[in-house]
Amino acid sequence: MKNLFLAFTLILSFSASAQLDYDAGLQSIQDVKNGALIVRLYYQEDALEQLKLEGDMERYEKLKREIEVNNRAIRQAFANEYDFGPIYFMNARNSSALIRDEWDGILMDTEGNTVEVDICPYVVVDISESKRLGLQGLNAWKWVGEEWVHPNSPFPAFVNRYGGFLNLSNRSYSEMVEIFNARLRSRG
Repeated sequence: MKNLFLAFTLILSFSASAQLDYDAGLQSIQDVKNGALIVRLYYQEDALEQLKLEGDMERYEKLKREIEVNNRAIRQAFANEYDFGPIYFMNARNSSALIRDEWDGILMDTEGNTVEVDICPYVVVDISESKRLGLQGLNAWKWVGEEWVHPNSPFPAFVNRYGGFLNLSNRSYSEMVEIFNARLRSRG
């Protein structure tokens, strides 16, 4: 009888924990729907600064153009494929300001223009490699305590960059955003 009680207690505690995680995932979906999705863009300022210091202006200009084209393509993909809730963009270097609720002058619209937004619940996404699994794709992040973590299921925290048979095809930004948007819509 004692073992049966222990087993029942363990099952109940796992079930309660799973429900809390699931509820947190549902809350993240609502945060994006009614708050904001913030897309983190990488501008590689350190690499650009190093090229400038080395006096390699040709490589500096080439990298700067590549970064601008890439970030414009990401903004355009979200502008065309995402309609689940409000969306804004920010330079990755402003992540700490976002966490501190210092939003003045750090958020942009789909055209790259600075916009003023009232502080609200949010989830951050970026096109990157996940830090724990090394998977490339669209990653979703929430600031919890002292670190960025993936939101709990049922929030679609990751869309693989690779798709198709044996993951051999490389998805475009638009395809990843379209999948992400569809998953949010089906769960929210």
